[in-house]
Amino acid sequence: MAKTNPSGLTDKMFLFCQEYIKRGFRDATGAYRAAYPKCSENSAAQSASRTLKTIKVSKFLGEVQEKAAKDVQIDAKYVMGGLKKEAERTGKRSAHSARVRAYELLGKTQGLFVERVEHSGVDGGPIEIKEIVIEIPKAKKNDRSKRRVRTG
Repeated sequence: MAKTNPSGLTDKMFLFCQEYIKRGFRDATGAYRAAYPKCSENSAAQSASRTLKTIKVSKFLGEVQEKAAKDVQIDAKYVMGGLKKEAERTGKRSAHSARVRAYELLGKTQGLFVERVEHSGVDGGPIEIKEIVIEIPKAKKNDRSKRRVRTG
């Protein structure tokens, strides 16, 4: 049976969270492979996505992000205010784009900006694709009587 730490996560889940945090809350697949080295390449992405969706893991990571934001006093209002201020500035200066990039990075660490959206099926598994056969009456001599349609 897997051990649990004070946060209620198993040791492997806690290791996954530590790796995910080290990677700046990006590259869940890499974090999963570090925590579960025997995992195959193909299943690492699905397993990482599924692990991130578990209640205990998402709660733990949310608490870590919240604590980090409080420690440095960064919140959505701060980031968005800074971006707004930079957008209102006139003139083209090289420092302008460097400051905007800094605000973007701060926002990403706080989970304000989503870089990619992953789609998955039930419990993080693959999306189920069903094949439906529709019978259509023959209209002409060369027409097919059955057509296959994929839906998802």
